[in-house]
Amino acid sequence: TNEDLLVRSLPAQSYIDPSLYEAERKHLLGPSWQLVGHESQLLVGSDSAPATYIAETISGWPTIIVRSSKTGRINAYHNVCRHKGGPLEWDNTTGSCDLHGLKCKYHGWAYSLEGKLVGVPAFSDKSA
Repeated sequence: TNEDLLVRSLPAQSYIDPSLYEAERKHLLGPSWQLVGHESQLLVGSDSAPATYIAETISGWPTIIVRSSKTGRINAYHNVCRHKGGPLEWDNTTGSCDLHGLKCKYHGWAYSLEGKLVGVPAFSDKSA
């Protein structure tokens, strides 16, 4: 019958239920690959753009993807500083950075393109 051929959708509440969205983030979106951009958006190779990035929020998680002209390697991280959770780059942006890496927009903590903390402003090793 024609009724057997009807396609049914989820109830309307399913599209706006915050608890369902959180369950989808945790069990469906979080453990799977998500598209942020194409590698051609991460062009590098000139002195003016030794490293490039894409910063996006994917399913509620701030994400940054960086590519170094030195190695050509692409790395992805949470776009948050471990100090106070500020962004390393503004959300929904693309751009270039130097090979020294990324800096927190609020307090200037610095990270290498490999994700390692490499600098904290106004901190000195007093044990030396």
